[in-house]
Amino acid sequence: MFGYAAAEISELKLREYEIYKGYYCGLCRQTGKEYGPLPRAMLSYDFVFMALLLESQSCRRDELCRSHCLIHPLKKKPMIRNAALSYTADMMLLLGYENILDDKKDAVGTDKIKPVCQAALLKRAYHKAAGKYPEIASTIRSAILELSALEQERCPSPDKTSLLFADIMAAAFSGFVGNRVLTELSRRLGAWIYTVDAADDFFEDLADGSYNPFICEHGIRGKPGKNDLEMLAEEVSILLFHHLDEMKKAYDLLDIKKNKGILDNIIFFGMRRRTESIIAKFRETKNVE
Repeated sequence: MFGYAAAEISELKLREYEIYKGYYCGLCRQTGKEYGPLPRAMLSYDFVFMALLLESQSCRRDELCRSHCLIHPLKKKPMIRNAALSYTADMMLLLGYENILDDKKDAVGTDKIKPVCQAALLKRAYHKAAGKYPEIASTIRSAILELSALEQERCPSPDKTSLLFADIMAAAFSGFVGNRVLTELSRRLGAWIYTVDAADDFFEDLADGSYNPFICEHGIRGKPGKNDLEMLAEEVSILLFHHLDEMKKAYDLLDIKKNKGILDNIIFFGMRRRTESIIAKFRETKNVE
């Protein structure tokens, strides 16, 4: 589900790249410090984006240092420490654990072994994070159960399912700063993530019979024809760029106090180019009947 909201590295300045990596490695370090090494596997650039957004509302200077880690024991890596990274580590635990439970529920046969083991190993860490933010954990759990029910019913509405995931992301952002604009941005981010993930998984879900809102919406069975894919490409494009445009509107209203260049890069380059690459999959000749 996660891993889409990343920067376009080639467009970052050297100093921006150093800070961006510092947030990534800092989040990894903070997660390990608070919850042990296993939850570090949940790390993705979506959560780095979250930490950057949250911390952008603060005037505090980022504390950048260099340190060794388990994965890179020989070469020191840039690491940043701040309150937003600590909070994001907690939210990553809550969201990541729920995602594992969802995978466990959907998996069959031997595919169930991995999420069952992950859930068992991460249960204590999840309860520790949930104990810090019980209301947020409860809101996320309720919304995920509702989303899971819609997916089991094979809901044919990409809007309905994506807006539920929008509620989940808004809840995850809500415990750090009370900002209505940031809440709206997080909702649009959540809707974009769910929609882009559904579009990215379309052909895999079609092959193995898994739920996908776009498949259910159009009742597609077997390999789709050229006209079907062109229609889907247009629909996916409209939905994804709508969520991006609404997110940009909210972003423009924020008072960004630091790391604006990195945030601009993620929103205006990284996410846009990821959107374009996924839309292009529907127009590839190998996917046409």
